[in-house]
Amino acid sequence: MAQNFRVSIRKCRNRLYLSLWGDFDGSSALELLCLLQEKGRSYCQIVIETDRLQRVHPFGHESFHRRLHGYRDLRERICFTGSRRRLLESEEAFYA
Repeated sequence: MAQNFRVSIRKCRNRLYLSLWGDFDGSSALELLCLLQEKGRSYCQIVIETDRLQRVHPFGHESFHRRLHGYRDLRERICFTGSRRRLLESEEAFYA
């Protein structure tokens, strides 16, 4: 995991808010997926805020989407917000 990667969690009624901080690499992607599996299943909507991400590494993007693809129930409830949302929300190949 990138040394500066962190996830801040906030819960509000039936929504789970996850704010991502730092660099998003392959290990960070796995950490986020584990968090989604552990905490996200009981929420109607999962909002992932990307404003505080400094960098999205291509391998982090690819790892996240490759593994998230198998979790349709979670995938359908995720909403990305913030200035870096397009770098994470797309399943298409990522080039930086």
